Amino acid sequence: MNIDVHRALDNGYALIPVNGKVPYLAGYNDSIGWNNVEVTHEAWDYWEDKVDFSRAGYGLLLGEKSSGVCALDFDTDDQEIIDRVLVFLDIPIVGAKKGAKGFTCFFRLPEGTNPSRLIYQYKRQGAVAVEFFLGNKQTVLPPSPHPSGGNYSWIGESLLNIDPSDLPILTIQQIEMVEKVISSASLKEALSELPKQTHKGLGRFSTITSTAGRLVSQYPGDNERIAAILVEMDRRLFP
Repeated sequence: MNIDVHRALDNGYALIPVNGKVPYLAGYNDSIGWNNVEVTHEAWDYWEDKVDFSRAGYGLLLGEKSSGVCALDFDTDDQEIIDRVLVFLDIPIVGAKKGAKGFTCFFRLPEGTNPSRLIYQYKRQGAVAVEFFLGNKQTVLPPSPHPSGGNYSWIGESLLNIDPSDLPILTIQQIEMVEKVISSASLKEALSELPKQTHKGLGRFSTITSTAGRLVSQYPGDNERIAAILVEMDRRLFP
């Protein structure tokens, strides 16, 4: 099933054709930069005529090209890491997609944010576990074929059916704190080392931090603690 790329463009999402995870654009090379790819209705009229979409896929340009849409990519199937990050950030999983491993969900930055970095990459035991992509990059969307076989798929509603302004908001400070959340031996240890004061724009973060801290103190056993956190996460993220 093909994507209605013209409707997506009208709704604020700039897509490009991709071959695997590589742009299907004549003359493109890394020196051009994703932010310099011009996506227009005229360009798609040309691409739809020239590209074989029985084999090609669709990539979403992140950042300013797509109404400020950013991606949170879990490059792991380690459920503990995923749960830690989602509990900490306290955001709903919106427009998520799944490939071969982990999944990707989407968010935006507060209006007026000018990030000094466009990619945040955090490792767990030497392997990349969580990445935040804020711009100058693309992410492959369903139903595109995955390079390792099969196709990307949506988890719930397609991102392209969601108004970009309705995506959850994350601050740079929250993103930077995730490194401690996933690198610590436990969530309790991570929370003990993070700032306890309430920061402007981090009210939701402070609420979930205090809740998680209460839970890890109340349930000293690992299994009980994790179960309690998951129940709380489910209540908050999927009301």
